[in-house]
Amino acid sequence: MAEREREIKLEVRAPDALEELARRPAIAGFALSPVETRDQEDLYLDTEDLLLFAAGVALRYRRRSGILKATLKEISEREGRGMLQDRREIEEVLGEGGVPKGVVGDTVASLVGDAKLLPILRLRTRRRVRQVVASHCTVAELCLDEVEVFPAGKEAQPSDAEPLGRFCEVEVEEVADGSDVLTAVGEELLASPHFGPSLLSKLERGLDLLGIRGPFVGRGPGELSTDPASFRLPGGLTAEELERRLSSRFQAVSSPETVEAKTFHDSFDWRVHRSGGSYETAGFGPRRVHLWRDAEGRVRHRLCHPGDPGFPADLPPGPLRSQLAAVLSMRRLLPLVDSSVRVRTIAVLDDEEKTTVRVRIESGTSALCEGGELHELEPRVTIAPLRGYDRERRRVVGFLREKCGLLPAATGELAHALEPHGRAPGDYTSKFELLLDPAMPARDAARAIHLSLLTTMLRNQEGTRRDLDSEFLHDFRVALRRTRSALTQIREVYPEVDVEQFKQEFRWLFLETGPKRDLDVYLLKMEVYLAELPEEIRADLDPLQEFLERRKKLAHDRLVSALDSERYRRLVEEWRSFLTGAPAGSLLAPNAERPVREVASERIWRVYRRMRRRGWAIQEDSPAAALHDVRIRGKKLRYLLEFFRSLYPEEAVGRLVSELKRLQDNLGDFNDYRVQRRSLQRFSAEMAEEGSASVRTHLAMGRLLAHLEAGQAAERKRFAKRFDRFASQENRKIFARLFSQGEGS
Repeated sequence: MAEREREIKLEVRAPDALEELARRPAIAGFALSPVETRDQEDLYLDTEDLLLFAAGVALRYRRRSGILKATLKEISEREGRGMLQDRREIEEVLGEGGVPKGVVGDTVASLVGDAKLLPILRLRTRRRVRQVVASHCTVAELCLDEVEVFPAGKEAQPSDAEPLGRFCEVEVEEVADGSDVLTAVGEELLASPHFGPSLLSKLERGLDLLGIRGPFVGRGPGELSTDPASFRLPGGLTAEELERRLSSRFQAVSSPETVEAKTFHDSFDWRVHRSGGSYETAGFGPRRVHLWRDAEGRVRHRLCHPGDPGFPADLPPGPLRSQLAAVLSMRRLLPLVDSSVRVRTIAVLDDEEKTTVRVRIESGTSALCEGGELHELEPRVTIAPLRGYDRERRRVVGFLREKCGLLPAATGELAHALEPHGRAPGDYTSKFELLLDPAMPARDAARAIHLSLLTTMLRNQEGTRRDLDSEFLHDFRVALRRTRSALTQIREVYPEVDVEQFKQEFRWLFLETGPKRDLDVYLLKMEVYLAELPEEIRADLDPLQEFLERRKKLAHDRLVSALDSERYRRLVEEWRSFLTGAPAGSLLAPNAERPVREVASERIWRVYRRMRRRGWAIQEDSPAAALHDVRIRGKKLRYLLEFFRSLYPEEAVGRLVSELKRLQDNLGDFNDYRVQRRSLQRFSAEMAEEGSASVRTHLAMGRLLAHLEAGQAAERKRFAKRFDRFASQENRKIFARLFSQGEGS
């Protein structure tokens, strides 16, 4: 009969934390017994393709006091801030041969059939046990584990063997039912920065050190040793007919149909996808499962957490959260598409009735999240090979192509779910990418550039209005800034009267969206600024944070009013009509019919020379306005290089853009410090006027002001070196070769 095991697991983040726990007389109001030390070695077994792990269980052999026991336990998801496990386990004593023949053996056989069990991992643990006592009764065991991980082998590792890796863990296992000891002890330990929720089992940690990433239920890593092949069913070929044909050619066994329902998530600009992976959720409520897969479909991280992921900070602390934050930065994970797939799996067997290939026949529906229409997914077949059976896989794939007429399909579940909606992973980027013909008229090129930028603005419009994350407004304003720059820098391709009209309207829109963006930047950088200030004064800046949040709300309301206004609607409509309507004659726009490469080269060369002269003129005592002027000219130059990048050799232009970006980063940081100093002085005065800041807050703001001043001074010192590098003779020769068209410098 299965027993239930309730315990909490915590990872140890400081080397001395275990020793401190070993010395403590009590924890969370419970007394602790003296330490009892146990040394144990565990052997984990599974099939070659990890069928047990894929089914969500672990098989462990452990010898204690001369008795060898086999334990089969669930690899449970965590509850209670990511640390509480409530799982079933079954156990039996092993006889001769070390093969489980009782309840453990029967359960394993039902999961893996006749697949051979192999040792996959050894763990050597030094466990220090302390009884947790209440009213003279033991209510839990506190286990302080120091674990060494070894590759599996038939024999135990020598005592002096070097492990693959080590980790420390704290387990608290409930002994008396109905006790609140787990919650109490867990909350006390989590209050310390030295402990955090352990989101992986010991087996998962060990497999991670071996380089094995186990997937979610239904697919083992062995299936993904070779990229799966995906195919579309030709018209008229049903799943039943395909199964019949497979069975007539191969020895095959089918499994009952299952349903896989999940939601795929990513940031608006596909940061998870571009990092080589996908993020999905399945299930509801407290058992909602989050899976972060790598490019091959293996699970990189798994977490049980209610609701959608949102920002990384919304997830429990742990490896998934920290690594996701590194990928997403300030972006939010958004639900993209819901998928419900019916799966019929056919196992192709060899002469010994071992599975060599799994054929998945998939059909179902998908809908874009937040009100998208439901679309039928095109039925497809996925061939999942097992490690060591590549020849068999090729035979099955050849048969399906030649005898069944299967056609290649989009690979990957996310791509398959998006396909009927005309979407594809990675179909948006904030980077400007446009392929131009060097001989095309400059007016046509300018129109193509402006239409691309308008598309970017409109794609970010709804996210900006809803304030889903700060990057929607950032990308909206970058597209707006580029639009204004192209309007004035690609000269004489539009009639001047039209340029002036739209210049004024886009300036209005830029000013309306500026205050919200300024506050976004301030709040984003506050975390960095706080980390660089003494810890004892950080809390004194909480009123400033609250003040900024209130101002941000007001600025956002103003921004939404602008986007909802008749003036904005008319601007978008008239701008689109201007870009797609019949063009004005060339008399009103002298450069309109000239080849775009000629016009682009002239302008880039002129802007570069002027920026270079202004930069060389800057001295140590030059005012900040002089550096700001160089920054603006550099921004115009960079936009021109990006607009017309496809007209020139990529390697050369790429080098110039990289050098310019380094200089811009320096000038941008210098300007940010300058603007934020002025803003902070204004905020201080406004907070004093409304009485929302104490003396301590004003003193802390003074410290922050000094920090901003020091940062600005440091960036000012870096300018000369950065500019010298950008304006070097070597870079000048590249500019001249690409853009001068024979002009002097």
